[in-house]
Amino acid sequence: MFHWRITKYDPQYRDNRGAYLKDEWTDYGDIGKTFEGKILTLEEYLKTEDAYIQAILLFMEDLNIDSLRISCLEKDGRNPKKVIVDDIEIVNNTYVNKESIVPIIRLILRSKTWCKFKAKQMYIDCNSEFYTFIISIKRPSDSAIKKIELMGFFVEERESPDKEFLKRISQS
Repeated sequence: MFHWRITKYDPQYRDNRGAYLKDEWTDYGDIGKTFEGKILTLEEYLKTEDAYIQAILLFMEDLNIDSLRISCLEKDGRNPKKVIVDDIEIVNNTYVNKESIVPIIRLILRSKTWCKFKAKQMYIDCNSEFYTFIISIKRPSDSAIKKIELMGFFVEERESPDKEFLKRISQS
């Protein structure tokens, strides 16, 4: 198994415990706030959000993944079978293709809902603070990783904090 963490946060600003020390925006709710003397604009946020989604799609494409199953769907601390957010219906345990995953990722990044995406050969867990953990049975190409890094992200080999999933996948 290959484990990855994709973030917008430069690892050089982490302490020895992994805590991020730099004052940087972390989510959609930070639009309009000032960080290191710069106001986070909607345009800057959307640029980052779009690149983040593109990074996830690059991983999927590079690993030949066309669809993923929605799992662990969550809304307002509950685990419904289905949610409708901003006219987008998300149904737990259903498969979504690459095009359909895009608006769902946007909702996750904006803290409107949350879920994980799984397939036999890949697992994706992204959140509203711009951390994505990916587990895959095949190593993505160096060129895919380089493309993601050129978008301004950091691709680190690092296990997911989802210990329950790691335990289940190692037993299969």
